[in-house]
Amino acid sequence: MRRMELTRMMKRILMMWMKKKVVMRMKKQTRMGKSKMAMQRNDLQRRRRMKWIQRDRRQKTALQLESSPPISPVPSISPPPFQPVLALPVSLWLHTISDEERLEMLSNGKTAVPFSLKDLTRP
Repeated sequence: MRRMELTRMMKRILMMWMKKKVVMRMKKQTRMGKSKMAMQRNDLQRRRRMKWIQRDRRQKTALQLESSPPISPVPSISPPPFQPVLALPVSLWLHTISDEERLEMLSNGKTAVPFSLKDLTRP
């Protein structure tokens, strides 16, 4: 078979399956006591809702594409410089004290850290 015939057959099978699915849903809904008009109205509402959802998704993806920075072939971001392990705990500790205490400590040249960077680098 040619490729065209295969695709045509696939489409036909898919359409038959979809029709069968719709018919089964209709039968199920009529068994549950819904009228045909109510089912058609629900189908229409479902289609409209799906249409709105798809449109919203398309708009969101378009906005994301517009807002994202242009992709350059060469990365321009360099890795961050090495920072000692002590930097994070000290900065966290500095956030726990008030501004006046921090200024006073910095002006006195004293820190409450019991060890220095030299202690960390020694073997």
